[in-house]
Amino acid sequence: MSIKKLIVVYFLISSASATDVSGVISSNTTWSVLSSPYIVTGDILVSEGVTLTIEAGVMVKFDSSTELQVRGELIAQGTSSSKITFTSNASSPAAGDWGQLYFFDEATDASFSDNTYTGGSILEYCIVEYGTELYIYNSSPFVHYSEFRYNSSNGIRVSGTGTYLWVNNCDIHHNQQGVQVYASQSTALFSYNTIRDNTPKGGGFAGSSTFSYNTIKNNTVSTDNNNYCNDCGGGIKIDNTDFDHNLISGNSNSTSDEASGLYIYNGDDVTNNIIFNNTGAAAYAVYIDDQGANTFTHNIIVDGLTYI
Repeated sequence: MSIKKLIVVYFLISSASATDVSGVISSNTTWSVLSSPYIVTGDILVSEGVTLTIEAGVMVKFDSSTELQVRGELIAQGTSSSKITFTSNASSPAAGDWGQLYFFDEATDASFSDNTYTGGSILEYCIVEYGTELYIYNSSPFVHYSEFRYNSSNGIRVSGTGTYLWVNNCDIHHNQQGVQVYASQSTALFSYNTIRDNTPKGGGFAGSSTFSYNTIKNNTVSTDNNNYCNDCGGGIKIDNTDFDHNLISGNSNSTSDEASGLYIYNGDDVTNNIIFNNTGAAAYAVYIDDQGANTFTHNIIVDGLTYI
């Protein structure tokens, strides 16, 4: 056998192996593509002050009910051609097979210089699928060019303040609900994302945040509000959120709630959005609650009624 053939055989054997991981990561660690896939057999905790680096192309598979908790720094930077995947270890994956990818308030926030990422926690060119959700609590990783799909709760859930959370150019689809954002002090920016095909809770909810240049389409609310939402929008419901230059199209609300497209609750600035082709039992394409919006200007509503 030639040397060239021996090298090929060795590579195939090495790449076919898997690495089991669980427990506390207490020193800086790298998960390499050569040791991928990583099988999470028990909860993983990245300790405060510690960095877990995941190389492009790595696949992380989670056993049932396990999760990845980040109190330190997670650097997961894939590329457009070599993404990092967080997924189920089941032979036939389904939504909810594993728990959360969870950033705690101690997690190292992302840093920027003139809107350019310079360090800190990052999910870039990652796929998060068949789990519960990405949950960001009082922290600010940079979430960039990533995909969140087939999760049993939300694609992305945000709670609390953080310094400056930026979710940019992500594809959030086929989850029970697209996003659930309860930020405060307007420290969360969602820009140039696509939130689509999420059901039965629809595109979701945005509170005390900024949503700019997103496409929110083909989401469906098909459950009663006692179970899932209080006055839903088939596309999205917003509360105290700056909402500008978004496109809301093809969403549906088959419940008795008021909005098939956009539900505006309280204190929102809503400008320069395009809203069309939203349908269902809900009477209005746009519903502005009695609490009202601060501003509602320069919006194009092609079809459907607006309640003000």
